[in-house]
Amino acid sequence: MSSNSRPSFLELWLEDTQDDVRRRGWWAIIPFSAITCILLGSAVSWLFPDIFFDDSSWAISSTVFAGLLAFNALAMALSWNAFGKIYELIAKPMFSDFLRKSGEMSRYMFYISYFHLTQVAAAGTTLFGFVWLFFPVSNEWADRIVLAVVFATTFYGLRWSIGAVRVAHDLVWNFGKFDGLPDDDKRALKLAVSNTKD
Repeated sequence: MSSNSRPSFLELWLEDTQDDVRRRGWWAIIPFSAITCILLGSAVSWLFPDIFFDDSSWAISSTVFAGLLAFNALAMALSWNAFGKIYELIAKPMFSDFLRKSGEMSRYMFYISYFHLTQVAAAGTTLFGFVWLFFPVSNEWADRIVLAVVFATTFYGLRWSIGAVRVAHDLVWNFGKFDGLPDDDKRALKLAVSNTKD
């Protein structure tokens, strides 16, 4: 990969996974958050009464799915405020150069892409679940599985929405430290980072 070309999502994901394995060991490859969200989604789906999945409860079911869809769309919209702040900061010329030379730019780009992917997955599965209600061929087990997937992706998207805010706070903190340096120190810091990464 050329240093001037934008790395693909897969390259960034593999790089992030390697960093996690170096820092935390092989446990880092186990997606504990995803597993927890799948278990929670399954548990919530199992707690819904049988009548919820009956054709006579279509109005209630559609209201629940519409509410979940609205929640996921709202979470996505609110997260874009954090994304906007991240983009605003990483686009500042000297800070952008510093992040690129230190290798942190790709990490921030990966996180933004991953946050967005989880939220689109949550909204997409919820929309699929809503449309699923209209299919007369569905049965209770299939309905419960769809509802479990909807809740699991919603929980996972929410988990990463909170992560987006944390990343934005981290970036603001680091930018505050960087921006407070005199220009000579910024250039020296950039040079030091550049020398360690070549």
